[in-house]
Amino acid sequence: MSIRDFEDFLKEKHGEQYVGTGDMMPEDYEKWLSEQDIDAWIIWGDMYKSAIKSELKEKIDTCEVFTTDRTLTKGIEFISKSQILKIIDEA
Repeated sequence: MSIRDFEDFLKEKHGEQYVGTGDMMPEDYEKWLSEQDIDAWIIWGDMYKSAIKSELKEKIDTCEVFTTDRTLTKGIEFISKSQILKIIDEA
């Protein structure tokens, strides 16, 4: 899954439960959005955060920018893969 933003995430979640024709999907999406209550928005936000964190971890794990000692250089700072993953976990 490649999530660009919260709206893309919501469209994906809507699409998972949508039953109907493709030409009615945009209208149904707008209706679906308007039917969400505050508790649902909190749940969607938590799910989005979790999905983003998982995607970041996956990208970091397969990133070829890391040198052979598994550090990423930024200016004069060295940030290890484990430090980056810890930052993501704490977010």
